[in-house]
Amino acid sequence: MAINLKGSHWLTLGLKGSGKSNFNKWLLSKRPRHMVFDPVKEYQGYHRYVPNNTRGDAAVEELKLVTDQVVKANQDQIDYFYVDEVNRYVSKRGQLDGPVGELVDLNRHYNMGVGFTARLPQQVHTEIRELADYIFIFNLAGKASLEFLDDMAENTRQTLERLDKYECVMLDPNRNITKLKAVPNMDNRNVDMQGGLQQ
Repeated sequence: MAINLKGSHWLTLGLKGSGKSNFNKWLLSKRPRHMVFDPVKEYQGYHRYVPNNTRGDAAVEELKLVTDQVVKANQDQIDYFYVDEVNRYVSKRGQLDGPVGELVDLNRHYNMGVGFTARLPQQVHTEIRELADYIFIFNLAGKASLEFLDDMAENTRQTLERLDKYECVMLDPNRNITKLKAVPNMDNRNVDMQGGLQQ
């Protein structure tokens, strides 16, 4: 399976243990010129920044500093910039501004892929969901989450209900649905940051 997200904005959704982090590790391993903003310290061995602040205004300011001083300053050298637990860095209501808003608006100008992850769709600002070029949805539960799925694309909920463990649903820019098989377990792989995934 080949997925090229350079120049795109993607969103990954799924409950804890559903496979979303492993999937994003797999995506990042294909692009060694990446950077992860890693508030929950899941991406050891990847090019990452572990923030000191993980909630509130100080967390947003820290993401802004990294975006301005590292990502934008080195945009020609970064293929993918990925922010884990994006809901910690934006308000669910109101205008999407700050560093996440800038990443959503300008990632194509930076010619890099920008990815975000959250556990539940209702945790994510509307503009992040609606402007995402690709959405990858792993196992979700709960009435509110399932109602969000129905709004994203027709038959999303039905397709999700037929997934095997660690599989996901991909919504493309036209909101066509594709079922994706589980990717390799990245905890058992070595990632060469100079040349990508080592088999």
